[in-house]
Amino acid sequence: MEEALPGAGERHVVGHSSTDASEIYRIAYDPDRNLLTATCRGFWSPEDIGPYRVAMGRFVRIGHTKHGMIRCLVDRRKCPAQVGEVVDLIREAVVASVRDSDCFALVVTSTLVKMQARRAFELKRIKVFEETEPAMAWLLGKD
Repeated sequence: MEEALPGAGERHVVGHSSTDASEIYRIAYDPDRNLLTATCRGFWSPEDIGPYRVAMGRFVRIGHTKHGMIRCLVDRRKCPAQVGEVVDLIREAVVASVRDSDCFALVVTSTLVKMQARRAFELKRIKVFEETEPAMAWLLGKD
């Protein structure tokens, strides 16, 4: 696991590996754009959600403190549909930390994952995309 403490103007990256030592997510925060990016892959277990929630929450709080909001791009193109318990835990984590002023873009490729995401996240500030470019344009167009 790679970890860096937040500092002014620096980009920060946090990674997490599952029990089989494959990296299941990488989180980066760009303070200049107030942009949190999470790149996720593979099947997750309920035990993976706790470290993910802590890492994401840390940078969400930085964005909230410094900018009053956060922009977040979650790239799940390398993730298959997850089991219901994992989806529920991720949803709980997001709902607990998202403010009305925040913008979350979820990028997926599978129709099944897109349907799963739309059912799980019915919040107006969370949008589902199939490609990164439109997601990024939507995020960076929000203040």
